[in-house]
Amino acid sequence: MAFLDRIKCPFCATPLNFARLPVVATSNANDGKRTTAGSVIHRWVGRWPVIREPAADATGVQRIRRLMNDGSDLGPASDLPAYVCLRCCHPLPNELGTHEICIIAVVGTVGAGKSHFLAAMAREATRRQGLAPFGITEFAPDELSGGKYHINYYRPIFRDKKALDATDRDADVQFDPLTFRVTAGHVNGSGPHDDGDFRQLLLMFHDVAGEVLTDRADRATLAPFVRRADGVIFLVDPAALEPVSEWREQEGLAAVPDDFHQADLLRACLNDIGADRLREVPVAITLSKSDMVTRMLGRDFAFSRPASTEPAKWLAERNYINTEVAALLRKLDATDILAVASVAPRVTFHAVAPIGSEPMPDNTIAEIRPLRVLDPVAQILLSILNS
Repeated sequence: MAFLDRIKCPFCATPLNFARLPVVATSNANDGKRTTAGSVIHRWVGRWPVIREPAADATGVQRIRRLMNDGSDLGPASDLPAYVCLRCCHPLPNELGTHEICIIAVVGTVGAGKSHFLAAMAREATRRQGLAPFGITEFAPDELSGGKYHINYYRPIFRDKKALDATDRDADVQFDPLTFRVTAGHVNGSGPHDDGDFRQLLLMFHDVAGEVLTDRADRATLAPFVRRADGVIFLVDPAALEPVSEWREQEGLAAVPDDFHQADLLRACLNDIGADRLREVPVAITLSKSDMVTRMLGRDFAFSRPASTEPAKWLAERNYINTEVAALLRKLDATDILAVASVAPRVTFHAVAPIGSEPMPDNTIAEIRPLRVLDPVAQILLSILNS
């Protein structure tokens, strides 16, 4: 139990002692007194029915059995049983006792492409196992996230070829991450180093409306995971940079909302994390919609080409792109973003194209060409796994 006692709730960061947590049924199938599986409902924690009181409250043989429980038999399977956090009243992931929780904050202003990035990244990482060359032997969504991803992300973009609508403000966004199970050996930029010692992670990504992130009060209350993040992917929207915005206007392309300065949001998020923690948190400053910049400038960049599948070559590309993107941001009058990023000791620069083409006026996508969407996640994973 010593390991479990050190775990914190991934939703509110409360330290957890599993011996003092009740088990709830998350199936929501009950008549108020019993679940459909026949479990007695003792009380309620928030909207969740308690089907087993904390192990520490039990007596005799029952207490010993509960304290020794490894989490695999919390109650009838049809109840979908789970421990519940007593502070935020939310059921906890079943993998909490076996996997390290890693929160990856994907941040950007309105229209920066956060949802499209998550959609393309998850497709490459899960369905195509694009991180396998780095020693990631498993990258898979948990069951709830798998269904959510397919319906809300994969199907509309990659099947229906439609750009996603803007993400709505969601008061419960902190409780609804896209969650992926990751298994990895000891790895670095040169490839896997399997010495028989594997680490298991639970990566949590939240798809947050730009309006929430750019509002200080909303960010603090609805997106507290930003300040607790183990890694940050900050998406820079090139369309909101003045030279690109002016070019789009000349080309007759759709204007992009610019109601919050991107450097201000980056500064606010890094301040939320704090100087002490920031020394340990990898920050990937990522130029989104990189195909737009390539088209505007009429030239190819290193980030305009597909990523190498050989780890050593990928590392060389990453180093070159890091310098290339920083220089490009300077050229595009984004030196304020560079100045803010300089306070993060573990910052790297990347460029991605989640869709790879400009959506049509009716929101359809003529051709989908995701490019280098795994780079920021690979960088953050390598940083975490080698720390």
